[in-house]
Amino acid sequence: MVDPVFLRVLGICGALFLLTALAILTARQMRGCIRLYAGQSFLLAVLAALVGFLTGSAHLYLVAALTLLVKTLLIPYLLGWVIHDTILEKREIEFVVNIPGSLFISGLLAALAFFASKAVVFPGDVLTKLLLPLGTAVTLIGLYVMVSRKEAVPQVTGLLVAENGVLLAAVPTAFGLPLIAEFGLFFDLLVGALLMGVLVMRVHRQTESTAVHELCQLKE
Repeated sequence: MVDPVFLRVLGICGALFLLTALAILTARQMRGCIRLYAGQSFLLAVLAALVGFLTGSAHLYLVAALTLLVKTLLIPYLLGWVIHDTILEKREIEFVVNIPGSLFISGLLAALAFFASKAVVFPGDVLTKLLLPLGTAVTLIGLYVMVSRKEAVPQVTGLLVAENGVLLAAVPTAFGLPLIAEFGLFFDLLVGALLMGVLVMRVHRQTESTAVHELCQLKE
């Protein structure tokens, strides 16, 4: 039997985790997107640690520590280091879909995630029932961020947010992941974020913009 107090704390952290994904949809400044991702990653570390405490899984303590180190600290630092301040301080003016429309679509995606997740949760599995819909919803919202923003930095952030959602969905369902797989996952993510930051700078040097539609100029 799971302590109701812990369930309440998990619910609050999970709600904040979802709200940060929605906040990224409304963020206009590039640096704000990265900061919101760092805050969401911190909440993910807290959720992993709480589930580790409830299940007695030492693996999840490691996941929480790696999430705190890699996602909350290293990746935002590396993106801020690689990407020039003039880009990070830029305000995004144009969207593929405006903010109210994006929030409406994200609400539909979250509802779809909560509805679809019920079919794969075992009766009585309280942790999966709580966290799997949240992880699925954040994954879908992260993917939507990628297709609804024109600038490269928010699109990179959307990919990282989607990965956060996948990890949260995996926490209550696959907390016995081998240590070598966990280290490999976070190392690949760290290298991938660094390469994406370098790619953003290369695009900016070639086109003097980070808008994705400007990439067609690279063909010339």
